Amino acid sequence: MQDLLLTGYSRIDCLYYIAMADYKLDNALEARKNLESILRVDPNCRPAKILLQSVDDKISKDGWVGVGLAGLGIAAVAGVLSAFARK
Repeated sequence: MQDLLLTGYSRIDCLYYIAMADYKLDNALEARKNLESILRVDPNCRPAKILLQSVDDKISKDGWVGVGLAGLGIAAVAGVLSAFARK
């Protein structure tokens, strides 16, 4: 990023495009960190606010998927254990 800053790109632009790339690569937490950095400097940056909402939605969705998979795993283990207990 330093090279881009030295050639004249703004810090906000660099952070935004890095956040967008992180979002598309499923690095939502890293994207969120960069977007929050932008909003600390420019709280009215509309593109950063919009992308942050998408990132937060993705984090929430991924969290619920994780909870569902964990519940499924627990149910499977409980089923196996109850099958062994009956024998």
